[in-house]
Amino acid sequence: MEINGKKISKIAIGLSQFNNTLYAKSKVHFSKKEINRIVLKAIDKKINFFDTADNYGETEEIIGSLKNSVKDKIVISTKAGYISNNLRNFNTKYLTSKIEESLKKLKVNYIDIFFLNKPNSSELKNNDLLNFFYKIKKRGLISKCGVIIGNNNIQNVYIKEPLIDCYSFLFNLINIGMESTLILSKKYNKINFLRSPFNSGLLTNNFHSNINYPVGDYRHSYFRGANFIKKKIKIYQLLSYLKINKNSLSRAAFSFVYKNIYADSIFFGIHNTEHLEQLYRYSKNLFSFGRSMKLIKYKIKKLDKLYPTINQG
Repeated sequence: MEINGKKISKIAIGLSQFNNTLYAKSKVHFSKKEINRIVLKAIDKKINFFDTADNYGETEEIIGSLKNSVKDKIVISTKAGYISNNLRNFNTKYLTSKIEESLKKLKVNYIDIFFLNKPNSSELKNNDLLNFFYKIKKRGLISKCGVIIGNNNIQNVYIKEPLIDCYSFLFNLINIGMESTLILSKKYNKINFLRSPFNSGLLTNNFHSNINYPVGDYRHSYFRGANFIKKKIKIYQLLSYLKINKNSLSRAAFSFVYKNIYADSIFFGIHNTEHLEQLYRYSKNLFSFGRSMKLIKYKIKKLDKLYPTINQG
């Protein structure tokens, strides 16, 4: 899939891990120099898609500080609509101001993709957001319009909408509930992005460790108590079913989403160049499951019925 004449890489780098205000304050603060080094390393690996947002620390400014000759080779997406504590604002004046801020920070004439961050159907309708998409495209502020689908039924109403070019779906080894919508979206020639391929760290080689996101981090409620226990049960059963060693879970989780033929690109959040190198290695040596994808997905759906969980949307 191409955007503005540039074929987007299957691996996309989500910059959410760098000083993101959605997360509880981390002891680690990434400097502009560190983030810049990681971005340039990704470009060197032929990864040309970078996803940022108004609340991803200073990442918009860092992308903006790249030389124009570098920015000409990459595709940039940003988003708005999420404020904090699950509060959202899809007022068109507010969104327009956010787009204008992003353009200044990114130092570009237009944004390749602008995403609305998980609106529901009512918010799309009540704010006349399809007309908003039409107007900002006509003004030349953005090239493509996208919607990040959360835990709502927007896909039942808007998936065929011609003014929406792209969708972002939660999809990974234990979350495949959006697959039918993903397939339908591709039928209508949308650009499909998958997010949370490692489920906030749960689907990695360290999954058995006790993940504990503090209060104030939006992930806190999804990774504690009975909900967290059921998530881990599903993973242990999948490991047994697929005969996967714990030390191979990261590669298996990567390969599961990377092999999806309906996905144009996958957002991976990284912390350092080592993570980047790991993704690159995985892409060159995909995990062989020994079972068909059809059987694997049947097993995942069965586990979902036995151990229903609330996911981060």
